[in-house]
Amino acid sequence: MKKNTLQIIELLLSRFSQIEIPTEFIAFIHNQEENEHRLYRYGIDETLISYFQRRGISPRQYNSFLTQESQFIPQIDYSKLISLPPDEVYSHILDNFNNLFYLQEIALETETSTGFNRHGQEHLRSVVSNALLLLKEEKITPDSDYSLENEAIIGGFFHDIGNLIARQYHGLFGIYLLTRLFVNYDHNKNILNSFVNVLECVLFHEVEYGSKLQDLSLLCPSTLGVIIADKTDIHYKRVSSVSNIPEAIQDAHVLINLLVSK
Repeated sequence: MKKNTLQIIELLLSRFSQIEIPTEFIAFIHNQEENEHRLYRYGIDETLISYFQRRGISPRQYNSFLTQESQFIPQIDYSKLISLPPDEVYSHILDNFNNLFYLQEIALETETSTGFNRHGQEHLRSVVSNALLLLKEEKITPDSDYSLENEAIIGGFFHDIGNLIARQYHGLFGIYLLTRLFVNYDHNKNILNSFVNVLECVLFHEVEYGSKLQDLSLLCPSTLGVIIADKTDIHYKRVSSVSNIPEAIQDAHVLINLLVSK
């Protein structure tokens, strides 16, 4: 029987006893199970489909991964994906989920009147490339095993997917969404452990949870690579056009990126 989201989270947290899950998120999961996993923007009673329509987004940009009932369409067999060569994993994700990455950026940008730094394909490609470079430079990835590289690719591309639901708890929402998007992630013990490694990337890239760890060496190498690559992707070109107002400079995320040219 396929493990549900809370079972997967329990498995992840068995590695990190100091991390606690907010009761609000647990209530969210129970509510999702009751409504057959129709996806809503968190905190407002509006489905993702309705939200995108209100933003003027063409159905062509979301109907490949969302049903008309605003449910994720499971598309990826994790057990098959993780066994592919890294360049094929990279290409498969970009070819199939570019629209999803674009929409998570739109969703995040609308959360504040001053916008937010870009979190679309360009940022994700940078995170993945630099995470892989870190693994290579540290000589962590053995030539005969693609799993660490593939976990970094998958975790790097999907680490911000939770922003489709909300910025708050977006690491946890990302875990939830990946358990809906992927199938066959508990095919066997090794596959399940690999999938949990990916979810580790998604959860701990969020500062609220990563900062609670007293010993970062507990994290798997792919997670460390993604976190470092994510937090060092700083450049003025990441600043959104929505942030072109005086008030935006009060946002530390905007200010730091504006100060960096490379």
